[in-house]
Amino acid sequence: MTETAVNDIIATMSFWIQNIANRPGPRYKAIVAALAEDIAAGRIAHGTKLPPHRELAYRLKVTIGTIARAYGEAERQGLVSGEVGRGTFVRPPPPAAEPLPAHKPKADGTIDMSVNRPAVLDVPALAAAFEAVARHADLASLMSYGSGAHDARTRAVGASWIARDGFEVAPERVIPNTGGQSGIFASVAALTRPGDTLLCEELTYPGLKNAAALLERRLEPLSMDEHGLVPAALDRALAEGRSRVLYLMPTVHNPTTITMPEARREEIARILVRHDAWVIEDGLYAFLHQHAPLPLAARVPERTVYLTSLSKAVAPALRIGYAAAP
Repeated sequence: MTETAVNDIIATMSFWIQNIANRPGPRYKAIVAALAEDIAAGRIAHGTKLPPHRELAYRLKVTIGTIARAYGEAERQGLVSGEVGRGTFVRPPPPAAEPLPAHKPKADGTIDMSVNRPAVLDVPALAAAFEAVARHADLASLMSYGSGAHDARTRAVGASWIARDGFEVAPERVIPNTGGQSGIFASVAALTRPGDTLLCEELTYPGLKNAAALLERRLEPLSMDEHGLVPAALDRALAEGRSRVLYLMPTVHNPTTITMPEARREEIARILVRHDAWVIEDGLYAFLHQHAPLPLAARVPERTVYLTSLSKAVAPALRIGYAAAP
């Protein structure tokens, strides 16, 4: 790079020389912040070759190590790219994201209802959240094993998400997992053994069938009516000792969309207590019903594993779920 070219770029970067000393935090981060501002304002064009480390260090009155850290951080943030033997260049902005395909009817007018997903994704909010994660001060720790999935803050976030379903749960009772299906699998595995029978509604979530088959559990369907699971059928199955564990989706049931009324929930809770039985309560769709009665987990928390997930409420690819257990 010629002396004239360096001087032209340094003149463009005069804002740096005047202001980085007044910025809070480490000097290398101040340089990155100034670079980002100049790129956003158009003072430094995309494709511009930045000065060599030694040259910029001399002009900004900092060490070469500071410039190396600044260029490294700028590259991590996607502002620049380094090319061996050529130098460091300002990167062009990322291409605009293509709009997500709409969930439209097929040519013959039919609508595919085999997969449930949010009708409208809040793309700007998700983009901002992902950007915040990408700019995390210690991104590497989030990408490693044991990245704090069960720490106190993560459990507290899970408790606040569950509170949207109308009941409070202590953070220490929250178990993060990788989505609703993961929660079902873990709950069934914990509460039953291979060969055991698991009670469920006669129309039930297909994912439960997959989990039962993989875990070698038998499903016994129980009668339903317009209010959901029939209490007498549950009482009879428990009294006869056919099982001690029930899987239930009382709010916006899949596939019938039934929401079980208050009185029916109270009756089922009494039956569970009388027979010392457990219930895996799937609250995956509870966010759709703003005035649903309290879940069984709020009535008999000592014998309920309550499951929820962000996949249906936020985005299918966001594999985050929570279980609230005794």
